[in-house]
Amino acid sequence: MLNARPWVAAFVGTTLISVVPVAVAQNTIQPQSKLETVTITATRTEHSSFEVSGSVSVVDSETMADDQVSNIGDILENLPNVSIGSGPRAISESVVIRGISDERILITIDGARQNFEAGHKGRVFLDPDLLKQVDVLRGPASALWGSGTIGGVIALTTKDASDLLLPGRDFGVRLKNGYQGVNGESLLGASLYGRATDDIEYLFNITHRESDDLALGGGETLEHSAAESNAGLVKLSWFADDNQSLRLTLQSYDEEGEIPFNSANAISRSNALIDRTTEQRNITFNYEYDDPDNPRLQMAATLYRNATHIVENRVENPRNDVTDLDTLGLDLRNTMHFGDRSSTNQAAMSQTITYGLDHYRDTADASRDGVARPQFPNADAQVTGLYFQNEITLAKAWTLIPGLRYDRYKSQSDAAVADDIDESELSKQLGLSWLLNDWASLHAQYGEAFRAPGFSELYASGTHFTCGPGCANVFVPNATLRPEKAANKELGLRLKGRDLLSIGDETRFKLTWFKNDVEDFIDSVVDFNPFTGGTTTNANITNAELKGIELEFSYDAMHYFSQFSYGKTRGKNVGSGNELVSIPADQWVVHLGWRSKAQGLRMGWRTTFTSDQDKVPEGTGTTDSYNVHDLYTSWQPITGKWSGLNLNFGIDNISDKKYRRHLSVINEPGRNVKVALAYTF
Repeated sequence: MLNARPWVAAFVGTTLISVVPVAVAQNTIQPQSKLETVTITATRTEHSSFEVSGSVSVVDSETMADDQVSNIGDILENLPNVSIGSGPRAISESVVIRGISDERILITIDGARQNFEAGHKGRVFLDPDLLKQVDVLRGPASALWGSGTIGGVIALTTKDASDLLLPGRDFGVRLKNGYQGVNGESLLGASLYGRATDDIEYLFNITHRESDDLALGGGETLEHSAAESNAGLVKLSWFADDNQSLRLTLQSYDEEGEIPFNSANAISRSNALIDRTTEQRNITFNYEYDDPDNPRLQMAATLYRNATHIVENRVENPRNDVTDLDTLGLDLRNTMHFGDRSSTNQAAMSQTITYGLDHYRDTADASRDGVARPQFPNADAQVTGLYFQNEITLAKAWTLIPGLRYDRYKSQSDAAVADDIDESELSKQLGLSWLLNDWASLHAQYGEAFRAPGFSELYASGTHFTCGPGCANVFVPNATLRPEKAANKELGLRLKGRDLLSIGDETRFKLTWFKNDVEDFIDSVVDFNPFTGGTTTNANITNAELKGIELEFSYDAMHYFSQFSYGKTRGKNVGSGNELVSIPADQWVVHLGWRSKAQGLRMGWRTTFTSDQDKVPEGTGTTDSYNVHDLYTSWQPITGKWSGLNLNFGIDNISDKKYRRHLSVINEPGRNVKVALAYTF
């Protein structure tokens, strides 16, 4: 077995020293493999996350349960070249992919775009307890996903009733209680689900979280970080026949907390304390038609509406701000298969063509004390995109994937402070995969992306900040903003081995190099005069170059598993040659684990090493290196009187390390002892 895969010895190393004696003694046949996760994010067609030409990572429900995640940062923080910034308050967390963050990353829930973005007010409004899977596509992806994908795509998928039902059951109830010591967070959740008929499934879920102020590493307390949230999920699924299904998903999320206006920072004279209430209501229809007898017709449609409503009341010197964003969207696509993809003929060719229409409309409305708020102007934007992709497989070894998308976007403001926008963009993508043999492949990809200017960037006016009596810095709108554009090049090597030690083990290795050239970065230009205040406007000021590597290694046997990842990004301003401030530090993550399927036990240890970040522009603060250790264990009996029980226990930041992430000004949470108990019957 070993002679055909000599590369493995260089990567298994010390992990196998501990694995081999026990695993060989067990003489197991197959592992509980989690390596062949399926994703549609990179190509909008189903593929193994290991095989797609793009750089994709998948976080499954088991991993999220082990980590007892309570926010989006908990889910993503251990992925290569994915980091979390803006401090430890969950509502302010920003995701950074390869040095690019905020509205330059597209987030979807069950296929519906989440377009809300308004400066430290949050972007993802749902409780993660019922997430089935989270896909992260790194790098530009406008050829399939349109505007806002310069950094990549984060696709969240919620569970269905069939994911929760016990074998042989048509009805189930799940109760959950959890506690986290770092902020005294309590979690209460209840789910009811089942099959009303052979064709209809239902799922109802409610979740309540309540927390106090966070304890930071080293013993400090982050004042005004307490929060309370309620979340609801209703999902109804109708399987009309063997070929088609319709799902209706209703989501509700409410959160309240007394926090600083800029929740990424501490309270100060210029950062007033506010009472913020966040409400979001989402409705999504997903339709799928897949007839195996008609390979030319594999349809999918997503119709959605998201309504976000935020109220902020300043505690001192009372002031009331209301911010609303409503998104209405539709995505229609069809996939056509040509040729015999399972053919053993080495000269055979097959094609998978995907084409579709994507349209959405954002409507923003904001007020301050009942009067229109020019800092977040009332505005309307519409985007319509047409996309096409062809996956061409030739001689079973070569796969070529060209893609093309045309977008037309329009934007206007009721305030009439700037001209309306009516522009279009053409985005291209080309991927190539070469299967060298049954255990090695090479991948190359070129992808483009763009981001249309946002409402505040185009139309913001009014006072930015005051500097004394008769002194104010004011916003100046700029309707001449050009869209940000990115062109990304990637090269990748993938290696895989199976039954390497004749114990049913599996190994995966991925190495990716990328270079992303971004033009016309939009940034704020502040012209400050201490006597008059001056102006603030948005302008296209930066051409940036970002490049780096990602390494992922996984080993999975019956009782033992290990994972290793490394992410490195470098970025500079092409014009000045200066480093970019948005680049996170290099990060290594080592994860070792053990499991027993018979006993329903699983446990693991994870260590995160992060380097110094001193590659910053002159005058910008640096960040010290740190390492953080976490452990977890879970018990989920498969049979017996405790078979419906799921007990999770973990400790994050075991040493109570005092540390700060590079893209934050506040330290991270300290030692966090957490436990969750769920019972299904």
